[in-house]
Amino acid sequence: MLAFLFALAIQDIDSRIDDVAKTLKDPAVADCLKTRPGKVALKEQLEATAAEARDAAKKTVVADFIKELVDDAGKLRNAALAKKLIEDFESARTDLKELRVMADETIAKIAAEGLSGKVADALKQDERLRAVYLLQIRLLAGRDVAKVEEAIMKKLGGIFVTGADGSLTLREDLAENLGEHLEKLEKQCERADELAKALAKFAGTIKDEGTSGKIKKMLTTPCAAALFLGKNQDLDTDAILDHLEEWFSDGVLIAGKEEDAAKQLASFDEGSRRLEAFKAALDRIGGKITDANSGARLRKLFTHDVVRISVVKEYAPPGFGARGLKEAWQAWIALIFDETDGVLRVKESMQAQITEGIKKMNTTIRDIRKGCDAVAAEGRRIDDAEPVKAAFTDPIGQAQIADMLKARAEAITISDAKALELWVAKHFENGVARDGAKAALDALVEKAAKIQKLLEKNDLDK
Repeated sequence: MLAFLFALAIQDIDSRIDDVAKTLKDPAVADCLKTRPGKVALKEQLEATAAEARDAAKKTVVADFIKELVDDAGKLRNAALAKKLIEDFESARTDLKELRVMADETIAKIAAEGLSGKVADALKQDERLRAVYLLQIRLLAGRDVAKVEEAIMKKLGGIFVTGADGSLTLREDLAENLGEHLEKLEKQCERADELAKALAKFAGTIKDEGTSGKIKKMLTTPCAAALFLGKNQDLDTDAILDHLEEWFSDGVLIAGKEEDAAKQLASFDEGSRRLEAFKAALDRIGGKITDANSGARLRKLFTHDVVRISVVKEYAPPGFGARGLKEAWQAWIALIFDETDGVLRVKESMQAQITEGIKKMNTTIRDIRKGCDAVAAEGRRIDDAEPVKAAFTDPIGQAQIADMLKARAEAITISDAKALELWVAKHFENGVARDGAKAALDALVEKAAKIQKLLEKNDLDK
């Protein structure tokens, strides 16, 4: 449902290239950029320019984060960020204490021989258990929304202009095309609101006891209509109600429908947990959108479950949801092991994946250590009197911050428009080619000429 936003984020910059061509004093390059082959050739150079800019930005991501957190004297400048870091650190420390107990109980049940034994040996080591927590358990428990939030912004970043205060303003040049799509989304939300009323009314006819009561509770949950539409977009309200009518007689679930009802309840439970885990992230993004250029309409849409579910379907990894820690651990163990007579052995279907994972574990651990070292080094700039300093000196806090900043670095994106701006600044000054730019500009013109010849050849071959 948000596909139109993702499409808008893939910017067509042909008109921007034409504008640049008008400013250049070099006629060969200017004429080249006005042609389709010239634009294709330039876009190859823009990809390289964007890659260089991304690499440069990634190198400073930890230092930039510290600047966001404290001033030059190491004193706190962002109390909200510090509060979040401290809460996450304390939560992770508590989680890992509990996880150590659960892991030891699980290890006692794992077969000692072969691949199963290797997994058990890995889980005995605190450093490796910490890696499993950071990379797997937090995700399954729905506690790693920050990574998903970064992924969403990587997709949507191109449609916004980001303010110095972190605010997001829709690009003015996209506003005209956005109106029609926003209207479609608003109609989908209205449809869900109408369905919600109909489901609540239908729920009033259902008895409270047993599975019937569970279905009744499900239908009156605020996100129920949006979840129904997420799976049945082609069905209207009457069709959905007709389907539900087939399940009940005098308000009681009909015999033989128990299995269908159980599947529906399980699907609803999974969907609602995943949705709940996403709400905070989408509220944070939506809260940054300004009113300008239809932004108020888009911000309102980000608070509706129809849009939230669309994003969940696009980004949520399998199993992602607002579980408890014990549930998340059990879900992870269930993915890997089969249990027979109280003994856990790696599933046959998972053996190749687990074998490869064990081989890569040492590399993963080294990467985590490297990230921790970078966090610790930059964290020295924080005044010792600041409570948040503890998160930068403890291995758990360091690993958690490093993992968060790794996700932030991976989400860094350079738009085509920004890449074009950087390319122009690198090769020209006031429209005149800079010293040292000749080789790249000659290569551009030469590449465009080759593309033109290929196009002409293809035309002759037809």
